[in-house]
Amino acid sequence: MSRFSDLRDGLITFGLFALLILTLLTPLSLLTCWFLPLPFLLHTARRGGRSILFPIIACGIFILLAAAHPFFISLYIFSAVTGAVMGLIYRRTASTGTDVVLGGLLTSWICLLLLVTVTALFTDFFGQLQSIWHEQWKETQRLAESIGAAGDLPSQNSVARVLPGMLILFLLPFPLLNFALGRRILIRQGFPGKYLPPFRDWRLPRPFFYFYFLSLLGFLFLNNGETDSIGLVFSNATALLYILFLFQGWAFTAFLLHQNKRSGKWMILVVSLSFIPLITLLLHLVGILDTGTKLRKRLKGKR
Repeated sequence: MSRFSDLRDGLITFGLFALLILTLLTPLSLLTCWFLPLPFLLHTARRGGRSILFPIIACGIFILLAAAHPFFISLYIFSAVTGAVMGLIYRRTASTGTDVVLGGLLTSWICLLLLVTVTALFTDFFGQLQSIWHEQWKETQRLAESIGAAGDLPSQNSVARVLPGMLILFLLPFPLLNFALGRRILIRQGFPGKYLPPFRDWRLPRPFFYFYFLSLLGFLFLNNGETDSIGLVFSNATALLYILFLFQGWAFTAFLLHQNKRSGKWMILVVSLSFIPLITLLLHLVGILDTGTKLRKRLKGKR
């Protein structure tokens, strides 16, 4: 490919990212904020990793000149790294849609944690965050007391300990939305499509089954209730895996509905009932059973 085409595509990437940044100052930001990694995803998927250097430098200069604020600088780094990694994975012939989404999710999570850590080294970020957290927790307690559910709330410290792991759920829309839109654009340009499996076929790898119980053991026996690094690791791993197995329970329910030729609309009721603690626990156990056994294979064999 010629240098002119590399330059042209680099300028298009720069222009698209600059436009997305400018829309953050408008009501469109509620939508466009989720697609900041998209220009870098498209560029690396089409051109590869070497040509991404020019648009990354150009976008960095633009951010420094137009909005040299830690927030916008963090957004730029987060978007460039996440988008570039997703594009490189998409470009690989053997990769699947699942690889692209999981790669983007893991990259965005690591990138966010590093940005928060670096920011805390130069500012009182954690102090400000703690103040906001205390205020929000007080509001939550007042709301719980007003509906008579104050006794059902977990302790403030226990919730705070698992927040780093739960960030990955907040970040999930970034890889999903950028993958969905980026794939449509790339397919129109002649690139092969990468697809996610139907939700009913989604299944966690079996090692997650064993890793979950190891995390539970570590949480129970190595967690001393303080902010030690080992306890935080096991707390976040256990909380994150609990959520993943809940999703696995939903996937198995969708599989059963499909096996029995029932409408997928029943999943709306299943997800709604998941807010009942007993149903949540049941779905969680079903997810563990589906991951750690050959139950699904046996059910398929009976059909």
